[in-house]
Amino acid sequence: AWAVLFRHSFITNLVAAMLLSGLALSGLNLLTAPICTGYLGVPKSQGTMIGVVSGASAFFTVTAGLRPLTRRFGDVVTLRFSLAATACYPLLFAACMHGRDVALLNALLFGAIVLHFPIVAAIKSNLVSSEEQGLVQGVLASIRILAMCLADVFFGVFYRRITHNGTAPKSATYPLLATVAALA
Repeated sequence: AWAVLFRHSFITNLVAAMLLSGLALSGLNLLTAPICTGYLGVPKSQGTMIGVVSGASAFFTVTAGLRPLTRRFGDVVTLRFSLAATACYPLLFAACMHGRDVALLNALLFGAIVLHFPIVAAIKSNLVSSEEQGLVQGVLASIRILAMCLADVFFGVFYRRITHNGTAPKSATYPLLATVAALA
């Protein structure tokens, strides 16, 4: 598996990007719920609405936006756009003051963020033979799981320490959100 990954420098870079963006997305996933409920005062019903808005954004972008974007700009440029949205999201999320702000942000950017999953699959299938695609897909899935585990440990521990278990002011979360943006 490693021989296939290191044979193509682009695949090696893609794996590194997937690891870092996976850390960013997992960290963001871990941080958004406590920030929304603890600092923004988002009730459960509004949290559900934010989830629906996020799902609708992802569905619309993948079904209606993916093909036109990749046709016009290509897979690599569209992937860069998706990773840029992933980097911008935590910085804009830090500026949110209410649940409706988070809903609007998710409506605008969540779809662009999830685009990198199908794009990476398309790029991978264009770079390796059909016999090696399963191997590369397995490595990418393993990288994603590794990133999720590392993010849970890193961001969970530091969220509790930096925010003093959620009792510090909202500004205490800014270094964590900046770290997520930097990883993306």
